[in-house]
Amino acid sequence: MSTPPRYYPTLDNVRDPIRLLADLQRVYNHLYALEGRSPTLATTSALSRLPISKADLEFIRANLQLSGSTPINITNLIGGSGTSVSSPLADTHANRLSSYPASSYPAGTLFFETDRTLTYVNLLVSGTLTWTYLSGIGYAVLASAYSGLGVADTNLLFFATDYFHLYRWTGAAFVFAPADDGSGYFRWDRTTPNMGLWQICDGTAVNVAKADATGTTSVTTPNATGSYLKVAASYNVTPQAAVAPGISGSTASESAHTHSINPPNTTSGDGSNHTVTVDPGAISTVSSSSHTNDVDIAAFTSGVGSAHLHAAGTLAVDATGQPLHLDTQLYLRR
Repeated sequence: MSTPPRYYPTLDNVRDPIRLLADLQRVYNHLYALEGRSPTLATTSALSRLPISKADLEFIRANLQLSGSTPINITNLIGGSGTSVSSPLADTHANRLSSYPASSYPAGTLFFETDRTLTYVNLLVSGTLTWTYLSGIGYAVLASAYSGLGVADTNLLFFATDYFHLYRWTGAAFVFAPADDGSGYFRWDRTTPNMGLWQICDGTAVNVAKADATGTTSVTTPNATGSYLKVAASYNVTPQAAVAPGISGSTASESAHTHSINPPNTTSGDGSNHTVTVDPGAISTVSSSSHTNDVDIAAFTSGVGSAHLHAAGTLAVDATGQPLHLDTQLYLRR
């Protein structure tokens, strides 16, 4: 008599009544083979022909599941093999530490912390069953950031509800989570940004969240009203006064221009000391009294000048001018 090949039922088969029926049929086939009888083939209508009722099958299926009274011993679960898994546990964080020792529960058991909304799984770590963070995000104000964490809490997520920051536990300390953009940086915006906690830069001192979730640090914002940003070697909270640009050099050399000249009318000098020639044949004498003459000098154009320069003299540039600009507001991420 040949021995049928070995077959092991799966959890999926146990959950499905039809697959469970097929597995039970295999059990009967093995029994028939041991008794020397010919096995019968199971079909989808075989429920009515089995020596057990459908209600019995449902009862067996329910009790073989993880939540049943006698769950199947499933192998190759996270944390170990050959161990059964109990139903998920739920209680506060403090009670998990004090009343639920990991050694009392099989590997793979889940624990939900009702106050922190975090889920832990019981894993076999270096031969020791350990409650290990699995998923979830804890919520509290920054001052109540979780303490007493260790390596088993690695990758735990904590959200500070007052500063709107998401932190990740590295196994040794909190850091800003990859989804969080950190704190202490500036942002231009037309109004207060929607996401996060922000302070307009008006010279006010505010608290800014630390990167390790250990509290805050005080930061005085610059009074940025009317200021332009400039990249510098280091940050200075005090706006720097405007400085007017300097002027150097001289005007360009020029020698080709002329000037139009139109002198006004003028009067000649006193003529009392001049000589008058008298025509002997004239009847009238010529007066030799003092007198002047009006002279009208016609307008004329000067000649070209020699090349010359002009220094800047008293010319100056003030610091009141502004380039084309857009008015906006500067904010600090807290």
